[in-house]
Amino acid sequence: MRRTLHTLTGFLACGFLLSITTPPLAAQATTDDVIKHSSSSVAADHRALAARYRAHAAEHEADAALHDALVADLNTRTVDDETWDLARDAAHYAQHSREAAEALRDLAQLHEAIADRLVSAKSPTAPAAGGCCGKGMADKAKGMADKHAPKPPEPGDHAH
Repeated sequence: MRRTLHTLTGFLACGFLLSITTPPLAAQATTDDVIKHSSSSVAADHRALAARYRAHAAEHEADAALHDALVADLNTRTVDDETWDLARDAAHYAQHSREAAEALRDLAQLHEAIADRLVSAKSPTAPAAGGCCGKGMADKAKGMADKHAPKPPEPGDHAH
């Protein structure tokens, strides 16, 4: 039991140190900043948000790893109700941390795509809408659909 308390205290101390040395996304950017940058038409704003989301995702991954280690340590011990509850709840939290990290990476990827779109829209070498790359795309799509559409029955063919 004494080892359990020492290990748990160590994990909590590591988590505390991580939390005070790594400011969360909320501390780095106010709600107004995130809203303003999310609706910005400046690619650099979206790239900055993407970088923040990637950093925050890394924090969640580290938190998941810490709690996975806690679960692994708890699973080596004699199981009692308290140990089982700690392992279950730590595993649950680790899973949510991984899901949060995945959602943050998705947000980062989306902001990178928005930034890329903004850059290409402002680029003087980008083709105009309906230009060489866009021209005939509807016709090509229609041709592909026609190519794969079922053929009508030939005259004289009878379905039975």
